[in-house]
Amino acid sequence: MRRTARALSGALRLSELVIATLELRPTPLDLIDVLRNWSAAAVEGRPVVGISVASTDGRANEVDGDVRAVSGLMELAVGMVSAAGVASPHLAVSRLPDGRSTVRIAERGPREGAPAVALDVVLRDGGERAAAVARVVARRAGIDLVEGPGGRVVTMTF
Repeated sequence: MRRTARALSGALRLSELVIATLELRPTPLDLIDVLRNWSAAAVEGRPVVGISVASTDGRANEVDGDVRAVSGLMELAVGMVSAAGVASPHLAVSRLPDGRSTVRIAERGPREGAPAVALDVVLRDGGERAAAVARVVARRAGIDLVEGPGGRVVTMTF
């Protein structure tokens, strides 16, 4: 029963995320604040993963977007790279010359900056179902989402 309830809960959450993109409410967001609000205490039966966040430029953290879509998409992307075998995902936030912000989720590279934030988050969804929903949410929210080889890297541009 618990396994079925978790599966149904996950499916409901994913469908609610897609439905939220029907009526996007873009507002100024700080990606670090979004991540802090997303972190949660352990839930029975759900794995917890530690993530680290590094930002090369505080302005890179500032994006316009719907908080439901942005937080849900980042949660799905962390689940995707975790399902691909990345044990401790690292989020690198940077600013592009055109003013957009990029979030790269992958293993921490040797040249990447020190973490600005370290969080423990509950992994809710990973794998192909999460990836399919992430693609839909990103497209509908106007966020570029690129998956790297083997799903071990996800890059989002806001």
